[in-house]
Amino acid sequence: MKARYLWTSGLITVCALFWSGMVWAQALPSTLPDLAARPDYTLETILEWFEKYKETKPDFEAPTTFRQQDLSRLAPFIPPGIIEEYDFPELELRLVETSKFESHPLNREATEKYAGQTTVTPDCTLENYHAGHPFSPEELDPNDPLSGCKAIWNYESRWMPYGTWIDRVQWVWVSRGGSHADHPLSVSMPGVYPGQGEFGRTIALWYQRFYYTHSAMYGTENNYIAPGVDGAEQFFWKEYDHFFEPYDVRGTRFLQWRYDDARRADDAWVYVPALRRVRRVSAEVKSDSLLGTDYTLEDFYAFSGRVPVHEWKFLGWKTVVSQWNPKQYPHVKYGPISSISTDDHEVRRAAVILGIPKSQRHPYSAKVMFVDPESWNNMYNIIFDKAGKLWKVNVWYWYNTETNPGALAEGNAQHNQGRHAVMYYDSSMIDIQRGTATIATDLGDEKGPTSPPQFGYREMTPAQVDDIFDINRLTEGKR
Repeated sequence: MKARYLWTSGLITVCALFWSGMVWAQALPSTLPDLAARPDYTLETILEWFEKYKETKPDFEAPTTFRQQDLSRLAPFIPPGIIEEYDFPELELRLVETSKFESHPLNREATEKYAGQTTVTPDCTLENYHAGHPFSPEELDPNDPLSGCKAIWNYESRWMPYGTWIDRVQWVWVSRGGSHADHPLSVSMPGVYPGQGEFGRTIALWYQRFYYTHSAMYGTENNYIAPGVDGAEQFFWKEYDHFFEPYDVRGTRFLQWRYDDARRADDAWVYVPALRRVRRVSAEVKSDSLLGTDYTLEDFYAFSGRVPVHEWKFLGWKTVVSQWNPKQYPHVKYGPISSISTDDHEVRRAAVILGIPKSQRHPYSAKVMFVDPESWNNMYNIIFDKAGKLWKVNVWYWYNTETNPGALAEGNAQHNQGRHAVMYYDSSMIDIQRGTATIATDLGDEKGPTSPPQFGYREMTPAQVDDIFDINRLTEGKR
């Protein structure tokens, strides 16, 4: 077992757990980028690719299937650093007709009601924001210095009714080379992980985010604030993680508060059973590795940091090919490090956003996000280290609450059907420099990954909200 899977105990474990630490086709490339060349990619590599192909339109139509020998036709539409992960012999990438996503009527109503009223300040905070998407895509202009802030705030205000609930998020550590045929997860779920790479540690957790303000679900009569929840107007959202597998992290719980005042730092606490006490931790260190994975807390949902502590630039619009609205459950993973799904892909328009941390202590020098402007969810994320070299690439898969078989499974449809939203389903964070990846997938429930799925946008009573996100009950675990 490699060193990244080693585990310690006590207070050192606490630190390690939480803070250890983006025309018709012309001049298409005749060959794919060299996999071995990726560590030499820089931000300039991505910006040059973007400028070269930003007006390029596909020379293919759906439905069609792409195989390994066809990948060069996709090179203008899947960013460098990511397309190399599709370069494997078994590739059968299904391109389907581009679908149209419309969020819940209440969210669309709020967006229209307050159109043109929200403004953004020079330090990238919002004024006069109520609910819905604060800015129209037509407002975004690469020549406008505030368009980056407008774009990222549209992303931050994406439609997530009530907030995400997942009964089991299954994390898997993967390293390039080797096999995982005998790994317990592969054995328990035959056919789900046909890709390559050596599986190491796995972790499972129960996850809930709840939005306290700015949700159209709460209605104008409540000023878009969660009704009946004491002090709700102070918060944008709160987030709770309860780790229950394996034994050495079982019972570890983490609570984070994001305030409605975007200039105010987050608060966060952790409970570690071995210490039998709740400790306050610095949620501002969200850029450190989480539990030794390839993710940081800031990487949740592609970007979960605070908007004003970054500089933002809207680079423009780009046609991409990305997976959208997957139909599989469970999600089958292929590729040289088991990080790619070949489920339905679509030709989609992306808002390309560049984020640069203001803090010199941040391990990232830049992040390029490719965001879908219908849902304002991220599709691709490209991350660079302090030296400006390509460090990590991040692929996201979002399901439609009205069509995904896992979402509509018996016992789960009540949390999805009628929400008219897209929700996190699966993601892969690939560390190019280390040759590792972390796969994070909605799978089953607390009983096991093969159990019926339990995830969606569940409605909660005020008592349930207070119970889950009360710091004084963090020692009691998931309720």
